[in-house]
Amino acid sequence: MYGKMRSYLLYDMIDAARTPLETRVISRQILIVGEALLDQFPDGTSVVGGAPLNVAWHLHGLGSDPCFVSAVGDDALGERLCDAISKWGMSTDHIQVVDTKSTGVVRVTLKDGQPSYEIVRDVAYDHLQFPADLAEKRPRQSENDQQADGGCRLLYHGSLCFRSEQTKQTIVRLKQELRRRVFVDINLREDHFDPSWLPDVLAHADYLKCNEDELQCLAGQKLDGDADVIPLAQRLISEHGLRACWITMGDRGAHWVDQHGEHAFVKTPAVDEVDFRDTIGAGDAFTAITLRGLAQGHDMTETLQNAVRFAAKVCTLSGATTSDKSFYSDV
Repeated sequence: MYGKMRSYLLYDMIDAARTPLETRVISRQILIVGEALLDQFPDGTSVVGGAPLNVAWHLHGLGSDPCFVSAVGDDALGERLCDAISKWGMSTDHIQVVDTKSTGVVRVTLKDGQPSYEIVRDVAYDHLQFPADLAEKRPRQSENDQQADGGCRLLYHGSLCFRSEQTKQTIVRLKQELRRRVFVDINLREDHFDPSWLPDVLAHADYLKCNEDELQCLAGQKLDGDADVIPLAQRLISEHGLRACWITMGDRGAHWVDQHGEHAFVKTPAVDEVDFRDTIGAGDAFTAITLRGLAQGHDMTETLQNAVRFAAKVCTLSGATTSDKSFYSDV
């Protein structure tokens, strides 16, 4: 049904002979699964995109080695996307190629720096098959099964891919079979989300990140003011058995709330009007820093501060990512 599938290989033969593929992949702390696509702008330019790829891209820039699982079409855009990922230094070992579907694209329009998106349907990442070589035949990580530095191994996914039954089932199975804590990043896109998906999206979730509008949607309750954010987040944590929740509020700041009632709020630093480009990918930048903090056992208040700061910095880019490694030097 999905045609022939294959994988791009990044690791050279020397490294492959030195260390088995499964060992190298499973040793990575952060597994990112979801859409890989190209954001296309009105001026004809395009950049790599998709929330999961943005997160993985930033993690690599920050010095981590995430395992990225996605799918592209057997077309020029797919080759271009994989070439960009490979040149950035990320592995393409688990980017599947679906020869019956095209590579994902999003047509972006901007008004006063705020983006709107036309997301093309039924593309390669909607047909992601289960990567059997990633399966770990052990139970999910227990409270006592932590790394020596206090960090944890993570599986990240968003919500867009749940529009597809095939990719949804792949992600659900990964969550069931992999011994990792699950970080869910909600991105509610018009016509690309249905509340009936929530049980599957939030199944096995340990951590949740959303913005204030998404918080209201998930909780089914309007915010009367900022003072409602923490109790509403605490309700979600209780209802879904979460360990913690992050709520971003654009240029106002972001909250962190955990299962024990601890919480923090950090204001967004101002971005000089001359430097501001757009807000595309700011939330993904925030998530990347948060995942790094969780994986490495960092203090969560400090991580929140770093996440808000980095999200603001990404607003100085045109688009969500950059290939300039110096951009990450002070993060």
